[in-house]
Amino acid sequence: MRLLSTAVTTLAVCLLAPPGARADECRDVDTTIVTTFFVAGCRSPVGICTKGEVPPGPLGGPTLFSALSVTPGALPDMIDYTGKLVIKTRSGNVRIRDRGFVNGATGHYFEFQQVVGGTGKYKGATGMLTSQGRMTPTGFSGSLSGVICRAHRKDRDHEEDDDDSVDRGDDDE
Repeated sequence: MRLLSTAVTTLAVCLLAPPGARADECRDVDTTIVTTFFVAGCRSPVGICTKGEVPPGPLGGPTLFSALSVTPGALPDMIDYTGKLVIKTRSGNVRIRDRGFVNGATGHYFEFQQVVGGTGKYKGATGMLTSQGRMTPTGFSGSLSGVICRAHRKDRDHEEDDDDSVDRGDDDE
């Protein structure tokens, strides 16, 4: 399953990377992510938020996730969801659009995560990540892998600021 996840991520990045992206601006990501559900301050339209941590590395830092939709999946125990994830690294925030599913019976989850921008060195960032693991009684614990590409410096300097808020569903692109 891990090999398939890596292959899908690599293919997606090749297809979605901007034509001007250079290899030295892209970084592989292969790490873990652990999150905890929270209620106070959660402004998700469906009431599901998590905060967590990615260990030191290209995307190391605290995380904040807000679910935007939750729907029944194609199979009886499956639940589909979408959301926004922000990872606050030392070099800037990374903004991610998330689509995944969780098996309610086993707790296993799988997500496709499209990097859609950020702040600081991640302003204009692109990429594709996947995350998989298990839902726990308090949150999620799993892997995070793929590729993230930073925009050329001149491209970052000419972009407007991105909204890194993940607790509102009204600005979904």
